[in-house]
Amino acid sequence: MNYVLNLKKICLFVRDELCDIIISVSEIVSILFCVVISSPVLSDEIIADQIISPHNDESPKRPHVPIGVFIAEMPAPNKLVIAIAPNYSGSSGMLVGSTPISPQKVVLTTPWFFNPRYFDRVTPEYKNTVTQNGVIHYGLSEDLSIAITASYTHNYLASLTFKGTEGIIPLGKSYTETMGFSDLTSTAVIRVFEDPIHKVTLNLGAAYPIGSDTVNKNTLKSNGVFEDSRAAYSQQPSSQTYSFLPGLLYSGFIGPLSWGVAYRGRFYLFDNNQGWRPGNSNEFDGWLTYNITPEIEPTLRVVTTKWQHIQGYDPEINGKTPGADPNFNGGQRAEIYGGAIVDGRLLGMKSLIIATEIGVPFYQNLSGPQQMKNWQGALQLRYRY
Repeated sequence: MNYVLNLKKICLFVRDELCDIIISVSEIVSILFCVVISSPVLSDEIIADQIISPHNDESPKRPHVPIGVFIAEMPAPNKLVIAIAPNYSGSSGMLVGSTPISPQKVVLTTPWFFNPRYFDRVTPEYKNTVTQNGVIHYGLSEDLSIAITASYTHNYLASLTFKGTEGIIPLGKSYTETMGFSDLTSTAVIRVFEDPIHKVTLNLGAAYPIGSDTVNKNTLKSNGVFEDSRAAYSQQPSSQTYSFLPGLLYSGFIGPLSWGVAYRGRFYLFDNNQGWRPGNSNEFDGWLTYNITPEIEPTLRVVTTKWQHIQGYDPEINGKTPGADPNFNGGQRAEIYGGAIVDGRLLGMKSLIIATEIGVPFYQNLSGPQQMKNWQGALQLRYRY
């Protein structure tokens, strides 16, 4: 009987996740389709020339994809691409669902995870994150390439502590940092279909733990003493568990205009040694780019992300703060990004690609109180061998 009930729960979960995926992809495809078919640059002459002469020397090359889309381009066979890509983001303020909540209200209404008779006494003020990413991508054949990524994360944190076990009298602030390697990933990129306009690729990847999930930070407690304690879940550099990274990407272009949609998932397979794992996530991207010159390509990208709360808990992450509650780590977010891709030929370096992107959220619905994201920016230097 228990087996049947568990199987039913799994089927319901899969159904709900698939519905979310279908709805998100349908919305992005509909928007892009309307923009593309109404564009004045898509003349019949351009389309006909691209279809009739797809492989001659003067045919247009396939445009680049915005840098926020994970492992989107394949190197030619036996060619190597090396990239470095620093990423910057800032978070401040808190939400419960889509409603802002003040630090004073948090400490008056949010029960401590380990003993609900008491309330949280420390609230986050801001979190600024710098992540240094390195990518090695090698083309094995026309239809298969392998990418390996590694990241190092540095979080700059500030929090506000309230005095005593109750009340809204501020005691002081803490400024601290956490840092370390994030998970290592490897991804196989498989070309499923390509014609002169359209292209579809499949990503099959995995993430491996190389960083730490037991990093401490020094924080002011409500009794007035600074103490070292284990940092909250989102402040740990690594999850220290394995995960599966599937992805699917469609892109198309006609003349100077290109468009695309992509899906990327992350599904955590096991609890780590501390007794928890991050919640699974699904991410959907839709983008447009336009070559204003052969070397300069502005980009516009919209991304929606849904992630679940943390499964299990770490008894050492026990601070009286919302970030120490595993239930306050899920949510949904939609963001818009603008950027540009510059071909190195503009600088006399034909093997170099320089890309940048910056964006802001326009919708957030968080399981909270949870700190909300304010902005994110990225830069990428990509060299082709």
